[in-house]
Amino acid sequence: MSLIRRVLCSSTLRRTLAAAIVLAALGSVIVSTWHIYSRDGRASSLISYTDPNTDGESLHIRASVLDVDFSDKSYKVHCTIKPNGTLADDYGQLNQPVMVSFSSTQALRFNPGDVDNPVDVSYSYETGNDIEYPFDEYVGRFEVYATHADMPNQTIPVSIELEASILSYTFRPTLESTPRPHHDRIILRIQTNRSPTTVGFTLFICVLMWALSLVMSIFSYQVAMRKRHVNAHTCMIGITMLFALPALRSAQPGAPDIGCTSDILSFYWSMAIIATDSLAILVCWISRWQPPSACTVEPMYKERESHEGYRPSSFRDKCCCNREVNNQHQKTLRTASVHGDAKPVDNSSALTCVVIDHVHDVSSIHEAGAPHR
Repeated sequence: MSLIRRVLCSSTLRRTLAAAIVLAALGSVIVSTWHIYSRDGRASSLISYTDPNTDGESLHIRASVLDVDFSDKSYKVHCTIKPNGTLADDYGQLNQPVMVSFSSTQALRFNPGDVDNPVDVSYSYETGNDIEYPFDEYVGRFEVYATHADMPNQTIPVSIELEASILSYTFRPTLESTPRPHHDRIILRIQTNRSPTTVGFTLFICVLMWALSLVMSIFSYQVAMRKRHVNAHTCMIGITMLFALPALRSAQPGAPDIGCTSDILSFYWSMAIIATDSLAILVCWISRWQPPSACTVEPMYKERESHEGYRPSSFRDKCCCNREVNNQHQKTLRTASVHGDAKPVDNSSALTCVVIDHVHDVSSIHEAGAPHR
């Protein structure tokens, strides 16, 4: 108990403990995020299917998803074909011509020895729309079957292994059963979504946009209702945010053109709120502007006093009047000295310089420590 009381009573130990807790929480978030990211990016076997073969011949197709284009509703698959049984020679090469169909419209002929060259095949998604980003979902069919080139009616048993290692996407294939006489045909139903890291980061961007809008709204309220002082630099904050928001939206991985669900959740609202707040701040700055008075000359020594170590030490340091006013004051001091009634100038005395219309006519100069005649 004494140790705990000592920790709670010491401000240094409290700060150290708070920093350790924050670092531990941040580290746990980073480690868990990295684990999810690595799991999504790691090549994994989505499905492996081997049909019972009693004919003594088969083709094994190893397929890997290379690319996904949601805007075009298509995905590309890299396929490698390996013959087995009576279809292979002593070196494991294809020994007779075969036809491999990857869909009802794509059929490729492989001659003996050609299967060493892999092929890239494109498939189309049947359903899905990127307007639902980042919650969009696409469904397509992956179909493959093989026949003898010389006997198209005689099918060849096919086994398949499908892999995918594309970041920002997740694939969920499902094997569909095919009734006879098409039992040698393999049909996969592939469902594709955004990965958890993509959805999480997109939602973080949406929350960040709303946070910027909230901060800008609070600042606008202080300026408009609480009469907070603003200048030209503070008026540029909202305008800068307006240019930064499109770049922030572009940071979302795989984001489609403007108009998707994430834009309705945050981007449109943030642009409208920040634009309105910026306009309100500009209006307040313009409406509260007042022209400088024609009878008042602001002392320049106030700006100089802001420099460290400077203290006004003479009458000239304290006066920002033009040369004509300074000359008039020196003449007044000389006149007072001749009559023997001049006194030392007090550094703390107040000076008021009155200048009419660009100092065309000097009306009066008064100094508390030096009388004039």
